[in-house]
Amino acid sequence: MTRVETILWLFDEMRCGAALLDDSGSVFALNACAERILGRQLKEDCACRSEPDWPSKVLRRMFGKDFANPGGGIIVANGTASGAVRPLVACKMMLSRTAARKARSILLVVDLDERPRPRTGVLRQTFGLTEAESRLAARLALGESLQDIAAGHNVSVDTARAQLKSVLAKTRTHRQAEFVALVNRLAPLA
Repeated sequence: MTRVETILWLFDEMRCGAALLDDSGSVFALNACAERILGRQLKEDCACRSEPDWPSKVLRRMFGKDFANPGGGIIVANGTASGAVRPLVACKMMLSRTAARKARSILLVVDLDERPRPRTGVLRQTFGLTEAESRLAARLALGESLQDIAAGHNVSVDTARAQLKSVLAKTRTHRQAEFVALVNRLAPLA
């Protein structure tokens, strides 16, 4: 695996879009997550993947002059896709030539409407949850209601409440919001 492939794979594993930019600011490589995010933006344009340098065109349209800025930092898409409630956010970071020869910078792209599902195995191993507790915990972290989770798991709301009480005790959290914040810190783990 080349350095570029390794860099992009690592960001994919952390569920973060990554685009490597060359000296001219054009995209020369992106990971699967970035391709998925940018692919959704293509539907808003008339552009297509067969066009040369389509990722650069989409990023320039989305982030405007901030994308062209040679420096680093946080940039926010100047327009959201129709139906999207939250903007796309990116962080542009300069890279040393030792990271990847052709890469001058990396653009990390986060779609705030994507909700990565926590891995139940990580929850079980980290907190000692049962299979049922870890399934409930993963769905709670996605913002689902206890009633919907109970219905989806074919258990009573009282059973779901008992599982939630056990999950909160095992994670040493006191409120659902505190628990969700804790679980979301585990999202990058495979």
